[in-house]
Amino acid sequence: MLNEALSLYEFENPVTEFIRHNENLTYKVTDGEKKYLLRFHKPTENLNMHFFRMGKTVEDLANGEIQIRRFLAKKGNVKAQQAILNKHGNAVSILEDKTIVTVLEWLDGEILVSMPVPDSETAEKIAFEMGIIIGKMHNDFSGLTLNNRYVYDAALLEASIDEMKSFKRGTHDRQINIIIETLKYIRDYFHGAANRLTLTHGDFNKTNIIYNNGSFALIDFSLSGYSLPETDLSMALIHSNDEVLNRKILSGYQSVCKIEIDFHAIEVCHCWNPLLFLVLLSKPSVNEEWIINNQPHWNEKIQNWCDNLFLPLLNGKTRDVCR
Repeated sequence: MLNEALSLYEFENPVTEFIRHNENLTYKVTDGEKKYLLRFHKPTENLNMHFFRMGKTVEDLANGEIQIRRFLAKKGNVKAQQAILNKHGNAVSILEDKTIVTVLEWLDGEILVSMPVPDSETAEKIAFEMGIIIGKMHNDFSGLTLNNRYVYDAALLEASIDEMKSFKRGTHDRQINIIIETLKYIRDYFHGAANRLTLTHGDFNKTNIIYNNGSFALIDFSLSGYSLPETDLSMALIHSNDEVLNRKILSGYQSVCKIEIDFHAIEVCHCWNPLLFLVLLSKPSVNEEWIINNQPHWNEKIQNWCDNLFLPLLNGKTRDVCR
C-alpha cells in the first residue's frame, strides 16, 4: 500500500517514517531535501468514523478538506498545509483497494504540545495567539458552505443517543443513563442553536498546532465540520487546563472575531467533546479488553466527567468555563 501510494507522486528517492494512526494513517516522506506528509484516509479499526460520516464518502470528505485548505490559503489569515498534486494533477488519489490518499506540504516547527514549558509571560502570549488563530479562522469560515464536511448537529446527536444505549463497555448503568440524558440535553441545545452552526476545525488542541519563530500554523483538518463555534474554543480551553491561560485564549478570540461568544455554549461543548470521544469508541471491535489496555483509569475518567461536567449541566449549575 505504501509503495503504491508513493508511485502516484513525483517522488525520486522517497524515504518514509511512520508518524501515527488515528483517523488517518500518516507518514513523513523525505525526498532529497524536500519533506511531505503522506496520509492514508483509513482510520484505526477502533474508531467509529463511518458513523460520523452520515452517508458521506471518504473521497468526498478528503476533497472537502482540500477545499478548506485552499480557501484558507486564499484568505491568507491562517496558515495551513496545502495539498501536493499527484501525477494526474489531482489532490486526492485512490489506490487499487479504494483507499484514499493525500499528500500535504511538510511544515517545519515544533508541535505545541511538545514544546518545553515556557515561562508564564510567554505562555500567556501563546494562549492569546491561540485565541487569535481560532478567531481569524472562524471569521474566514463565516458563510462558507461545503456539502462534503462532517456535520455535528442535532441529527448526529440523536444518532449518538442510539449508539450509546448499547455502549456498556466498562461503564455502569448509572453512568450510561447520565450520558444519555446529557446527550439529549445537548441535542436539544444544538437544535435550538442550529442557526449558529459554522465551519470549525473540529480537533483544536496542542497536538494540531505548529509553532515556528513566533508564528503558528494549524494542522489536521480531517475532522473539520459544521458545529457551534464554541466547539473549537472548548477544545482549546480543555487542553490548556489553566484558568489564566484560558482567559487569555478567550481574550485573543474576542479581540479579532466577529462572532460573540456564548459562554453557556462553551459549557455544552465541554460536555459534547468527551462524549464525541465515547461515540468514536462505540464501534463493536472496541471491547472491554481494548479499553482496559488503551484507556487507563477508564471508569474513573467517565465518573469524573459525570460528576464534574454532565451532572452540573443537567442540574443547571453554571460553572466558570475557564476552570
